[in-house]
Amino acid sequence: MNIVKMLEVNTARHPEKEAIIYKDMTYTYNEFNKSVNQLAHGLVARGVIKGDKVALMMKNSDYFALAYYACAKIGAVLVPMNFRLLSKELNYIITQSDTVHIITDQEFESVILQAIDNKELIQNLISVPKASNEAFQSITDLFSKNDQNPSIEISDTDDLHILYTSGTTGFPKGALFDHERVKYVALQFVISLGYHPDERMMNIAPLFHCAQLTIGLISGLYIGGLTVIYRDFNPIEILSDIKKHKITSFLAVPTMHMAFLQIPKQDDFDFSTVEKFIYGAAPMSEAVIRKCMGDFGSN
Repeated sequence: MNIVKMLEVNTARHPEKEAIIYKDMTYTYNEFNKSVNQLAHGLVARGVIKGDKVALMMKNSDYFALAYYACAKIGAVLVPMNFRLLSKELNYIITQSDTVHIITDQEFESVILQAIDNKELIQNLISVPKASNEAFQSITDLFSKNDQNPSIEISDTDDLHILYTSGTTGFPKGALFDHERVKYVALQFVISLGYHPDERMMNIAPLFHCAQLTIGLISGLYIGGLTVIYRDFNPIEILSDIKKHKITSFLAVPTMHMAFLQIPKQDDFDFSTVEKFIYGAAPMSEAVIRKCMGDFGSN
């Protein structure tokens, strides 16, 4: 069952269960699925069709999750882009991927305009949450009143997203994944990491990267868990929120784990709910891993 159908199944199973938390916003599965549907219908009304490439130039947010699943529901192909890239690098990805629609955070409007060679090829420029440049539409204006699941048929062989490599040895390479491959990657993490329906995850690393996107957001919603999204890395806030949200698992790169270890213990820290912490992107020494295990109480 692909990620679109699984979101709809989980919504039917437990509509009032928490799905997404971002800052002071909390979405139940029913609320999240309805908002995704409203945005999906809004994108269709703006001319986005199945197979169109939609680039995301966004930091982590609830809008990233909404845009990702809205595009997935209508068969569009997502192109998450590293928001740290320069206009020349973005131009290569936009051109090479045949992107025709771009959803961007407001703060990146200017670099997106610099990155586009032929603006006539771009059908929609959408800004989150509100546009400050007249060339962009505000994403808040796109939400349709129709909150029903779109009737567009999505098969496992339909393309879902293109993830670009870092390009350290040349131009970035676009890796194309269809719905079936993304589903099986998510299921691989679910099984190997022992995820369960009561999982309460944190999304700390950037969602444009395959690790956080698949290990966190997609896997979390696939099993019907809760996923808490962070726009910026604030180690004290994150450690405090483990207690606040009763977090069971999270992914962090080694530098983030090292930052956690530098924070003195505080009264509002409680890691008793943590079942697993995950690291990647670089090695960590056994000593650091053991210190993390001691702090988080993992076995």
